[in-house]
Amino acid sequence: ETTHETMDLLVKIFKYMEDCRSRGHLNAAPNAATYSILMTAFGKRGHDFSAAAFVCKKMIDTMELNQGLNQDDGAMFHVDEDAVDIGIRAMKRCDDVEGAEKLLSLALGETGSGVDVRMSVYNNLLQLYKENDMKEKALELLDVCLRDRRGNRNARRFDRFVKSIIRWPRTNRSGSRIAAAEHNQRILEYLEEMCQDDDITDELEYEERYLPSWVVWRELMIALSWSARNETKGHFDLVRKACQGLVNCSADISHPDHFVLKLGLEAAEALGDAKLAADLIHWTWQ
Repeated sequence: ETTHETMDLLVKIFKYMEDCRSRGHLNAAPNAATYSILMTAFGKRGHDFSAAAFVCKKMIDTMELNQGLNQDDGAMFHVDEDAVDIGIRAMKRCDDVEGAEKLLSLALGETGSGVDVRMSVYNNLLQLYKENDMKEKALELLDVCLRDRRGNRNARRFDRFVKSIIRWPRTNRSGSRIAAAEHNQRILEYLEEMCQDDDITDELEYEERYLPSWVVWRELMIALSWSARNETKGHFDLVRKACQGLVNCSADISHPDHFVLKLGLEAAEALGDAKLAADLIHWTWQ
């Protein structure tokens, strides 16, 4: 187990290596392996993440310095997925949104690095956005996540990620209520767009596109129903659209439970939409 004394010693060694770099002794400067070892040591569960955050920021600086290098350049710098994963966790612990965003951007290769980014990285950055009530950033992250086809990806993990975005906190850190109606509407519009295949001409892209399962539509129906009752004064039209997505655009063939059926029928009654009620009942029992 890594002790605090060992961590202090590692920090001193790292600072010495950084000093060597500043004096032009590049052979003694930290490289990608150095950062991976240090981030793994500092990121062990139960330890203070301040050292990991310190090293992570230095790692980000190094990644940025190397972003313009060519692939054939001997100084090309590549960190591994462990370092990125722990780095994002460290940035989250320090509530450093900018640092976390910069690390993800570099890891995705937007500035020349290129790493297989784990879902845990996206999840930790999303939690950071939720803690700071950054809804727009969360929706941008959703788009980035769904377009990233590297690493270990499957529909179930995407579903969990989308559900987490839907489950936005109802109060902020000061205890004030957070309005979620517009946020939920944006998610609904995004998912509806994902279900449109008219603009997809590439067969592989068509086969790999993400379609939310019924559990995602269920989560969205719950959120929209709550907003309709508590925020938008009976604006159940969005609930109707989520019901239609559930019926027409689910990636699986599972049927809604009684609670979902109750929400759908409640929206149908509020809107006077007999067809919606009939479609839900028919789909449930088909």
